Amino acid sequence: MRILLRTPNYLGDTVMITPALELLRRTLPDAEFWFWGSRFNEELFGGEENYGGSLVHPRGQGWNAYLSQLGEIRARQFDAAILFATQLRDVVLSRLGRIPRVVGTIKKDTRLLLDSGVQYSFARHRVNHFALLADAGFASGERILPPVRLRPRTNDLIAGLGGPRIGVLLGGPHKGLRAYPPAMAAQLIDELAGIGGHIFLLGDTEDEEAASRWLPRDHSARNLHVLAGKTTVGGLADAIGSMDVMVTIDTGALHLASALDVPFVSLVGFGTSSYCTIRPQGRGIHLLPPEHILRDEEKIRSIRPSRIVSAVLALLETPGSLTATEPVALQFAGLHSVRLSPE
Repeated sequence: MRILLRTPNYLGDTVMITPALELLRRTLPDAEFWFWGSRFNEELFGGEENYGGSLVHPRGQGWNAYLSQLGEIRARQFDAAILFATQLRDVVLSRLGRIPRVVGTIKKDTRLLLDSGVQYSFARHRVNHFALLADAGFASGERILPPVRLRPRTNDLIAGLGGPRIGVLLGGPHKGLRAYPPAMAAQLIDELAGIGGHIFLLGDTEDEEAASRWLPRDHSARNLHVLAGKTTVGGLADAIGSMDVMVTIDTGALHLASALDVPFVSLVGFGTSSYCTIRPQGRGIHLLPPEHILRDEEKIRSIRPSRIVSAVLALLETPGSLTATEPVALQFAGLHSVRLSPE
């Protein structure tokens, strides 16, 4: 059996489909999975079990670009399609591609074209929604959600350096109100450097540009390595997999760290989604802004560098478990959420 998987558009969401993939593997151990979405799918899933291949989705292009893939989809003779990202064009193309079974999120414009699906609920974690889509297509009979996991991966050069190895991704203007403020970012890097070991600044070219404005001039002499803008998504995953701790805002790197079983410190500002619906379920400390803060732009500013360093030290000192250094508001499934109080 050959199954086409329309992956989400963003890296973090794509990582969150891995429990759904595991359910499908258990139910259909001989199936071949093809990933239809971003170019990074091959880098993320190329070494995974049951990988068949990847198709680059014509996201943001017109109908002509969609229809140009029709011949390729028909030629692969897919037995089913599971649309983790369900847009009307994707459903129509799956139908025109002669895929006999199409599963996706039930919406007003897709309801009549789907064979089965699940309605989206803002009260449900996104990981659960993706897993329920897989279950709607091929009933697994499972009652327990598999963990979010990618195959272990490392960068041998980074892994060979003395520890601790701390990855950092703080964003820039392109991350909106999720980004950590530049002056506070500079202070954080200075305090992290005091721990010793190596600090790796990660991200894309926009993260690199943003960081260039606040990085200390002597950063290379302080064992601060700038990898932002210098890796592919696969290279980013290899780098994160080599870290002892990952410090990051709410972005794809956070979900990669969780999926690669790397302890993380999550800096939660004002995001694009409710954090409880996308929150990683891995070994980490989630630093949340105080509830009384009125203005969205002040949320990320409430997370002081000293609090972040304390969280990093806690994870380094207890690699097999987690220790919150502030009052714990929520604690379940190996997760610690820290609701910061005013200083």
